[in-house]
Amino acid sequence: MITREDDYPLVADDFENCIIGVACNTGTRAVVYSIQRMVRLIMDRDDLTYEEASDYLSYNTLGTWAGEGTPIYVFEVEDDDEAFDMITDMYGDPEEKGEEE
Repeated sequence: MITREDDYPLVADDFENCIIGVACNTGTRAVVYSIQRMVRLIMDRDDLTYEEASDYLSYNTLGTWAGEGTPIYVFEVEDDDEAFDMITDMYGDPEEKGEEE
């Protein structure tokens, strides 16, 4: 569940140890969470497999929109190559897309 107290940004309950920062965009602040840390927490807490914990998180938290200040969930990466590989996996290789046009 996502909650807000006073003027604080919204927070994902029970995931305090998964916070990796705060994002600021056009005057709105949002708490930023690591998806990997959240999945690990759910796996340990509920004795679930990676896939079960990932599905649970996707269904119950990641798709929730609670208005301005809704938390941001990110995949942590080690370097530029890992980031590029992740983007390519999600959206395809931009160089290949240019060849199709």
